Amino acid sequence: MMKRLLLVDDEETIRFLAAEFLRDEGFDVVEAESGDDALGHLRQSEAFDILVSDVQMPGLRDGVDLVACARAILPNIAVVVVSGYAASLSERLAALRQPHEFLPKPFHLTELTDSINQAAAKHASNNSLRSEVRV
Repeated sequence: MMKRLLLVDDEETIRFLAAEFLRDEGFDVVEAESGDDALGHLRQSEAFDILVSDVQMPGLRDGVDLVACARAILPNIAVVVVSGYAASLSERLAALRQPHEFLPKPFHLTELTDSINQAAAKHASNNSLRSEVRV
């Protein structure tokens, strides 16, 4: 089954190259150029398995805010956060609590797919643990 992925980055070239690569890897990719644009896709009841988002973007919501909003709408979404500003984000990323992957920029496209697969595996494991606790 093809995984549906929401790719959010304001840098058009990076977004285009990553989207094409991920499509070649078998993902169904929807692109968004800002947190606000991505939130529009999420609010339109579009189902996504994975969110890949840059942090530094124009608009009212940066990537960390977007992750919080996305998880409120789609609690089962796996997340990869990418940024060139890792040091300044550690506290905000820790506040996300649920498993996510962090990928520092610049990155190779194969590192992106590795991070996506790790995020999906962590999220599936976390969901499995929550199901066991409820039983």
